[in-house]
Amino acid sequence: DYPTILNVNAMSKHRPTYEKMIEDAILMLNERRGSSRQAIKKYLFEKYEELSNIPGTNTRINTAIRKGVANGKFKYSKGPASRIGLVKKPRRKKEEPQNEDVKPSTSAAAATKMNNTRLMIVSPGQNGNDKPRSSVSPGRNGNDKPRSSVSPGQNDID
Repeated sequence: DYPTILNVNAMSKHRPTYEKMIEDAILMLNERRGSSRQAIKKYLFEKYEELSNIPGTNTRINTAIRKGVANGKFKYSKGPASRIGLVKKPRRKKEEPQNEDVKPSTSAAAATKMNNTRLMIVSPGQNGNDKPRSSVSPGRNGNDKPRSSVSPGQNDID
């Protein structure tokens, strides 16, 4: 005769966090541009049937998506109302194990230092100032297009 009271804390011990569940849903749905909220919720309600009995599940899912986007775990394809995808983690380059006993020679250290620095060689202009000469004069708007020597309307043959 009495309504059953759900123990939400006891139920949450048997399932992962909402963020982890959403991540699994996006991976399992495997859509190219990401998954819609509706598809994610449908997947979660099918896989975790106890979620349908917990009040406020939709709000918790939406909050988890927003927090995941803020943390950099999820991304919107176009905006907050669009599809949700996972952020690809940058691939790390495998680092070669370095022996502390072996020290690079001074020439190798100098070579790597030279590779890491950029040198800019500037030739002086006509008047001896430090401004480099340009072979292309800037156009009217300051862009790098060369000016044409013939003005419009002069191409016409009389």
